[in-house]
Amino acid sequence: MNYNKLWSLVNNRLPTKSAAAKIIKMTHQGFVSMMENRTITVSTLELFADYFHVPVSYFFEDGEELPLTDEPKVTEDACLACNEKQKQINLLVRENQAKDYTLSLQDKLIREYEGRLSKK
Repeated sequence: MNYNKLWSLVNNRLPTKSAAAKIIKMTHQGFVSMMENRTITVSTLELFADYFHVPVSYFFEDGEELPLTDEPKVTEDACLACNEKQKQINLLVRENQAKDYTLSLQDKLIREYEGRLSKK
C-alpha cells in the first residue's frame, strides 16, 4: 500500500486532517495514528477510494500522479449542506414508506371487497 498516495489526496483535496477523519468516522487522533502506524483496513481504504473517486487499486499502483476530479474541497459549510440534504432524503424515504404502506392496505381492502362481490 502506498500511503504517500493517500496522504497526497488528503493534503490536496481536503482542508484538514479532521475532514479526512470524518470521511471514515474516526477522530482526528485516530486518523493520524492509523496513518503513522500504517494500519489502515481494507474497509477504511474503500471509504477513501469511494470518496476520492479512485479504485482501491490506485493506492497499490506505481506512480504518484493524482487522479483528476471536479470535486470541490470539503468545507464545514459543505458538510452542513450535506447533512441537511441527507435529512431531506430521510424524510422523503419515510414519506414513501408510509405511502407504500397505505397503498398496500388499500390493495388488501380492494382484494377483500372483490372477493366478497364475487361470492354474491
